[in-house]
Amino acid sequence: MSNLIFPTFTPNLGGPTWPVKKTPSFKTIIQTPANNRGENRISLTPFPIWKFELDFNYLSGDFSQNASALAQLAGFFGKVGGAAQDWLYSDPYDNSVPSSSPSIFGYGDGSTLQFPLVRQVGGMNDLIQNLNGNPTIYVNGVAQNQLGFGGGSANPFIYGNENLLIRSATFATPQWTAAGCTVSDNVVISPDGSTDGASITATSTNPTLVQALPVGGLTSFPSGTQLTFSIWLRVASGTLTVPCYIEGLPMGVIGQGLFSVTTAWQRFSITVTLPFAASNLVVQIGVGSAWTTSGTVLYPWGPQFERGASASGYVISGLSQIFPNGLIQFIGGSAPPADSVLSWSGNFYFRCRFEEDEWSDLQEFLYQYWEQSSLKFRSVLL
Repeated sequence: MSNLIFPTFTPNLGGPTWPVKKTPSFKTIIQTPANNRGENRISLTPFPIWKFELDFNYLSGDFSQNASALAQLAGFFGKVGGAAQDWLYSDPYDNSVPSSSPSIFGYGDGSTLQFPLVRQVGGMNDLIQNLNGNPTIYVNGVAQNQLGFGGGSANPFIYGNENLLIRSATFATPQWTAAGCTVSDNVVISPDGSTDGASITATSTNPTLVQALPVGGLTSFPSGTQLTFSIWLRVASGTLTVPCYIEGLPMGVIGQGLFSVTTAWQRFSITVTLPFAASNLVVQIGVGSAWTTSGTVLYPWGPQFERGASASGYVISGLSQIFPNGLIQFIGGSAPPADSVLSWSGNFYFRCRFEEDEWSDLQEFLYQYWEQSSLKFRSVLL
């Protein structure tokens, strides 16, 4: 998955001809009996897939000019590998839900905490999974408080799955500090079936592996924030008790757990509610009387640190923290009351893929003026 954004062009550099061609599409299974009576139809798409087509009447410049429109478009096409990767597109004519007419995405029942974001297009629900900036969430027309960003009142919320750690898929990196142990990546089959499970081999009686939330990222949290650290662990044989911690200023250890690790992958988690504002948070695997044998090997995979009362679906992070899109989660046990109307406003992207791996009709019709018609792509749902 890529978060690259489709380039925009200034008028003098060329760009797509107005308007953007766009249509919703669906997939239906049709079963027609021989006598054509009692035909069955089953829809496979509860939400539309949007098909786009852009016509570039002219693209200025050449491939050797990095700032030219042609080079920008060709470079973007190359970075996503043609049809290989998905990316983000801001439709210039359809990219927001205005605050003057928020879109309903659900109704409270007094217990449900998570709701997917949708918008209404006529009578059709359209799934929104890629926000551009922070949304405004309303319960019965009252703006809610987005945790960590302020604004509004009443029920605090976050949106979607997040991972505040970085380089979560690779432990043998500078982002993780190892002491009393050696760390190797990609040595065992992980819970998702890939070979990217790591190993931690104790070289002393006090092995530790620590990551601090990154400088410049989200590192400080107000009192009352719920935080959850989760990780998959297993050992090669026997059973091992492994301590894990959440630590931060001003009090040091904020939460801890002693996990009984076996030869089967298990996901363990620690959840804390901050009794005070905290900063400089770190997560720590190891140290303590429970794990003291040099040479012991522990296999970790999928560490995740997030706001919320429980571990959500794992999302791999790279060199930056992953903030969630498309799923609203009310936290602190503050579920919207029964029969309350939930709505939202904000900006969004379409996540798309090109339909082809090549351009079949790119041509230079004048010196350093190019034409590319029918550049086609479609939205994808995560």
